Amino acid sequence: MRKEFNNMRFYAIAATFCLVCIVYVAALFNIQIINANHDVSKYPDGAYFISVDIPSVRGEIFDRNGVALVKNKYSDDLVFEYDFIPDSPSEMNSLILEVVNALKATEDTDCLINEYFPFDGCYPALSFSEEFYDEDSPIRTKYMQFLSDNKLPNDTDGNALAEFFIKKYSLSENNKFDMPKYSDEDINAIIMVRYCMKVTGFGPYQSYTIAKDVSDSSVAYIKELGINGVSVRTTSSRQYEFPGYMSHILGNIGKIPSSEWEYYKELGYDIDAYVGISGCEYAFEEYLRSSDGVMTLVYSKDGKLIDSYVEKEPIAGNDVYLTIDANVQIAAEDGLAEAVKYVSEQRGIEECNAGAITAINPKDGSVLAIASYPTYDLNTYFDNYTSLNSDEAKPLLNRATTGTYIPVSTFKVGVAAAMFSENVITQNSYVNCTGKTWSGVRYLNCWIHSAQYNYGNHGNLNVTGAITHSCNCFFYENSEKLSINNIYKYFSIFGVGKPTGLEIGGSVGSLAGSPDKAWSTEDTMMASIGQSVTALSPLQLSNYVGTVMNGGTRYQTHLLKEVRTYSSELVYKYETVVLDSLKANGLSLNDTDLDTIQAAMKNMVDSSELIKYNMRNVPVTVGGKTGTAQTGSNIDNALFVATAPHDDPEIVVSVVLEHGYSGSYSSVAAARTFEAFFDGMR
Repeated sequence: MRKEFNNMRFYAIAATFCLVCIVYVAALFNIQIINANHDVSKYPDGAYFISVDIPSVRGEIFDRNGVALVKNKYSDDLVFEYDFIPDSPSEMNSLILEVVNALKATEDTDCLINEYFPFDGCYPALSFSEEFYDEDSPIRTKYMQFLSDNKLPNDTDGNALAEFFIKKYSLSENNKFDMPKYSDEDINAIIMVRYCMKVTGFGPYQSYTIAKDVSDSSVAYIKELGINGVSVRTTSSRQYEFPGYMSHILGNIGKIPSSEWEYYKELGYDIDAYVGISGCEYAFEEYLRSSDGVMTLVYSKDGKLIDSYVEKEPIAGNDVYLTIDANVQIAAEDGLAEAVKYVSEQRGIEECNAGAITAINPKDGSVLAIASYPTYDLNTYFDNYTSLNSDEAKPLLNRATTGTYIPVSTFKVGVAAAMFSENVITQNSYVNCTGKTWSGVRYLNCWIHSAQYNYGNHGNLNVTGAITHSCNCFFYENSEKLSINNIYKYFSIFGVGKPTGLEIGGSVGSLAGSPDKAWSTEDTMMASIGQSVTALSPLQLSNYVGTVMNGGTRYQTHLLKEVRTYSSELVYKYETVVLDSLKANGLSLNDTDLDTIQAAMKNMVDSSELIKYNMRNVPVTVGGKTGTAQTGSNIDNALFVATAPHDDPEIVVSVVLEHGYSGSYSSVAAARTFEAFFDGMR
């Protein structure tokens, strides 16, 4: 399957190259050999030289199994080359109309470029578009710059601008029958095209794309008409193979931001190049980038093409393979949406409308899935950007990597590990939970000591019972012996408050116990149950728990698996990176203590009817820990971290539902992720 795809890539690149040659060298009678000595003295006096680009193609993105995630979509564009368009305004008007009318005849006018045109309607009734009123929109910025460049008043409206173009390009002239040469519709088309040509910098050594992704019938029709001055150029654009999925991971491409031009210039980019601007497209730009070739065309002084040669061959970008498993990712996103829907609709909590999920391999830090809800479709991102950016649900926010949440009881897994390592507890250390513990200032309650649970208590339990039933009092009672300094030390090793190393970035979060603050006994008690200033992202939650589950080694989380050429030759292979470990700090968590924690997490899953029901189709045993975090509103965030198999985890999944009320409610998302992961292992 992969080999077949590589052949398609090869043919596409070859076709692009050939098409450019055909367009520019139709009249060529003598093609020079590449790298020949092109001595300008051999050409006739008055000969002139024009360089044109030979387009190359950006590398594509695949999942860990070679499933295509981002491909190149090839399309035909209609292009004006500055050196080949008519000099007179009248002839140029005619050329524009020839192209527009040809597109009308083939019902392809939607392909006309008008992305910066600030008006709706048709001359003589042009009105500003909705986007124009956005102070930060490129449409408004370019319009105001156009007015300044042409010394027009800032309050110039559609009618005034139309009059400016009518006068400048003689659009009010009559034909030989003394009738208006141009209809209102013609004038509107010419104004739109000429305006867009101006604001995009069309001029010497520049081309202008008048229409993008035109149909085969339009290309054939234009060639049949023999319209001089417009050429057909094959280009590629990004096509996201799973619309609406992986959007927060993959990212998109765009023109080089002006603020970063100097940086890209040093790397050899052209000013109009497209680069990755977010996600993996940005993170792996150095691998994905391609380099256009250059062909020189030689013309005699009377405009006849007499020679051409390749100055620089095009270089295709490399393909990037991610650690993401497409099936697991889709299951995680669907499961997350299912969990949100369950809480909002079946539990009647309408405020639950957002969340995140991450899945990693705890044995090497590779990311299997990252999802944030709500999400969006990368294929329509630019068309829908305004509405996406203003959406109160913030679909553009990657909650999985940049959102930070109080970990609450999910923190207890790491605290138990630290207590074992510091010999604060053993498997036989018991605490009698009466429902509350004295902090020296006031009583701190266990969650069970509330009106909802008739002010109950957990009674006498050890660490297994404490994790199973999430008893606060067990951790309160042992927290002072552990100390806030050790909480800070161990969780720093576990990666809380530290960068994960993920290539697309993420929040560092915060960790209780910073040495620059005085910590009271009560502060320490609250920190031990994850209810202090500690806040972490869902990815950090997965990574911290994964570090505990593997015995104390924290790996750098990563999305990159390997890089290959389009012909599958290996360019780069990711090597596992250890960021920290208990061992490196002279600490350890022995196998017996780790087994105890893992068994307690399995008991926790088995003790919840809802979680156990949700996990019924997972073919291995699951360990987990819930958390319910107060948010300042009357509805708590719901957290759930789970491992499978529980006694030797191959995957760790963390879920956060904003205003999800109960940690168990989020378990369905983890279950769907596990199902897909282990189904793929069969």
